[in-house]
Amino acid sequence: MYSTAQCLGKLANIMANQGTYDNRTLMTTDQWKKSHAGIDTQRESMFGNRTSFTDGGIQTFGKLEEPISTFEHAQNLNLEGFYGSVGEGGGSAILWNPELKIGFAYVTTDLM
Repeated sequence: MYSTAQCLGKLANIMANQGTYDNRTLMTTDQWKKSHAGIDTQRESMFGNRTSFTDGGIQTFGKLEEPISTFEHAQNLNLEGFYGSVGEGGGSAILWNPELKIGFAYVTTDLM
């Protein structure tokens, strides 16, 4: 996907507010709840670290009882309650926390 940090930040803000923010609606509250339900923690990322996804395909973050690598530990450190993507290997990120009602994004330059 190609985007700017500003646009991804707006998307993260909408997702942090259950699909609607500042008169912008991406999805209904029911659709949002379904997309954030059913967390699966048994999947492996492309680097072999465990990662969690919801039934809607959204990555989740949180404390791990026994991280299998330093990268896996760092990827989840202080991100409990956040959803989104850290773009493994690319340096870009989009994250939101519905409990805190915050969302933000970071996009690197010259990735190609």
